[in-house]
Amino acid sequence: MGFQKTYIILLSILSLISGGFIYLFLRKPPAVFQAFIPKNYMTAIRELSLARNLSTNTPDWIIYNLPDCLWMFSFTLAICVIWDFKLHRQSKFWLAVCFLSGIGFEILQHMSLVPGVFDWKDLIFIISGATLPLSFIFKIRIDEKNI
Repeated sequence: MGFQKTYIILLSILSLISGGFIYLFLRKPPAVFQAFIPKNYMTAIRELSLARNLSTNTPDWIIYNLPDCLWMFSFTLAICVIWDFKLHRQSKFWLAVCFLSGIGFEILQHMSLVPGVFDWKDLIFIISGATLPLSFIFKIRIDEKNI
């Protein structure tokens, strides 16, 4: 599992970075995440995005929904790696925290308690991002039983 674990960790990191790049390069300001980036960097990022005409040729679901899926996938996958893809009390607790934080944040947006725009598609993408790493757990368990 050690060799595979390295690739799984890289996949988690790549998902996190990909979601961040989509958010930075394709979203129009003011996006919440962009508030943490110095203005001179954001200006350069915006100019690069506009120069390449990235956001106008990209479907909306990639710009607005896919980052949530990628971040949830990364977070859930990281928790699965930490707990060695085993389901027990501690891992279930952290997986629940992960899932509920993603869903909860979207619900809090709906209630206008946190900045952002509630979107049902975000919920679907968040659930998808959380579910895929869990399917790895079941695949690993099936493979272990067949050995």
